[in-house]
Parts: sequence; structure tokens; C-alpha cells
Amino acid sequence: MNQWLLAGALAALAVGLRRRYLDRPTRPIYAKEFEGEIHRIGACHALVRRAHGKPRTSVICVPGFLEEVWYFDGLYDDPHTECIYLNNADYHVTTVSPEARTQQPEWDRPLPYAVGTIAHDAAVLNLVLEHLVHADHVRLHGHSRGGAVVLEAALQRPDLHHRAGRDIEYVLEAPVLPQGRIHPSLGLAATGVGLWLLPALMPLLQRLPMRRLGRLVFGPPSGQKLELASRLWFNAKRARTIVTNVRDIESWMASRTTAAYEVLRDARGWILVAEMDLILSRRHMARSAHQAGGTITVLEIPATSHMLAQDAPGEIPMLTGSESASRKTAS
Repeated sequence: MNQWLLAGALAALAVGLRRRYLDRPTRPIYAKEFEGEIHRIGACHALVRRAHGKPRTSVICVPGFLEEVWYFDGLYDDPHTECIYLNNADYHVTTVSPEARTQQPEWDRPLPYAVGTIAHDAAVLNLVLEHLVHADHVRLHGHSRGGAVVLEAALQRPDLHHRAGRDIEYVLEAPVLPQGRIHPSLGLAATGVGLWLLPALMPLLQRLPMRRLGRLVFGPPSGQKLELASRLWFNAKRARTIVTNVRDIESWMASRTTAAYEVLRDARGWILVAEMDLILSRRHMARSAHQAGGTITVLEIPATSHMLAQDAPGEIPMLTGSESASRKTAS
């Protein structure tokens, strides 16, 4: 009888600790100066860096799971490019004094999707595409989970993505794809038990030497890769969002079939697959990507990790309307 009481008390303690840490606020550990507009849309934020004059191209960047928008820092610096960074829902805006500069656009509206889901962020992406973009030529660049957000956005609003007079190209980098899988090494963490324990483990995860572990997961240092890795466990505002993200990623990959690629059938686009991806299953990613067909080009990039653009930024397809592309064409 005493053993049962003890077991019950321990179970109650575990449940109590989990509830305590599930919504315990996370403090960001990094803030970057940003000259531009910040718009709160749904539970996301769009950080907008306007072009000098009329933009040749508008780029919308969508980061992956646990990532901040600065994953894309340095990729689209052309002054004639309008760059919009879309933050994941319920993630920190890692800029200096974001509250003082955040705007609530009049066209924002309640969304029929749960915060933390790919569908929610895809709906926000479509609002950004509809209201904040100023160029006729647009690139949507999604990394990892962000790749699924980009594809889901096209599925939600094919009318918007195929609108006459607008040319949209798609870059899905090391993406979450239909019928994809999480890498086997992370299988235990993504189980029901692993996700149940995650909130209570958050303080420990935030103390991990991520620069050192980043070398194991993402390979040798290159650019800002290990700095980005060191901040991964501080970007989401609470553990509940992380748990929702993981469950939704797995559900989305399992439920979406490769028929989803039909929405991109006539679009220009690229799917970039890393050689040494230890976050997502490279085998399942490549198999799914090669079923995209149409005008989607699959690029399998050697000597790259899941943070592909950090390892090989030169492998990101050049913007059609960029200044560098114009110089290359002229030469």
C-alpha cells in the first residue's frame, strides 16, 4: 500500500513539474540590431527590410524548428532586394527593443489554425505575400520546417501563388517534406515519452554546450553556424510550443502525400538536400523530393549538414532579379 502511495506521489510530482515547465517563459539570449519594420501577424512576426527604391525582387525567408530568422542573415543583402523574415509563431523576436517598433496591421485577422502548427505559419505567410510584398518577382525560401510552411502556404492559397502578373520561385532547403521522416538518431526524443519529459528537461537542454554539440550534429564550424546552434533552445517562448512543433511536423509529414507537389507543378523551384543531415532522414527527403517533378530541380549538395546554407551559401540558387545576377548576365 505504501509503495502505491509513493508511486502516486512521484507521479503527481512529475505531472506538477511538467505543468510548471510547459508554459514557463524562456528568455532569449541574443538580440541583433535591425533597421526595418516589424509587423505582428497572428502569433508570428514579420521583419521587413525594404529595398533602396523599387525592389527588383521580394524574398520571404521562413526559418526552421527552434531557429531564429537570422539563419538567413547575409544571404539576401542586395540593396535592390526587399527581404522579409517571417518568425515562427510564439518565438522570440531577437532584435533590439522589438516591442517599441512592432506594428499591428489592420489586415491581420484571427486564423483557424493552432499556434505552433505548420498550417498557422503558412496562413501568416500568405498574409505577408498578399499585403507586404512590393515586387512582381518573389522568392519564398524555407529552411527545414520552413520548407513545409512554404509548401503548405501554396496549398492553402493556390490562387494567390498563381496570381497573374506575379512570378514566384521556391527554395526548399533541407526541408520537411511530404512522407519525410525525422532522423533515426532523434527518434526517441520525438516519441510520446520524450515529448512528455521535454518541458521538465528544458533547463538542462538550455545548459548543454551547444557549440560543442553543434560540431557533432552540424559538422565543422562555418560562418555563423555554431553561434546559431548555441541559441536553439532559447528561441521558442515556451516548451509547449516546441512540443506542438514536433508533433505537428511528424503529423504533417505523415499525412501529406507527394501529390502536394502538384501545386508547384508550373513554378520555378529548387529542393536542396544535404549530404549529412542528422536532423531529418536524408533518404526519405531525397525520395520525396525526386517525386516533385515538373519544373522543380532537386540539388543534392555534397559536404553539407542540415544547416546547408551555412555550409555552402554559394549553393543557394541565385536570385533572378538580383544585382549580382544582372552583372553575371551582362558579362
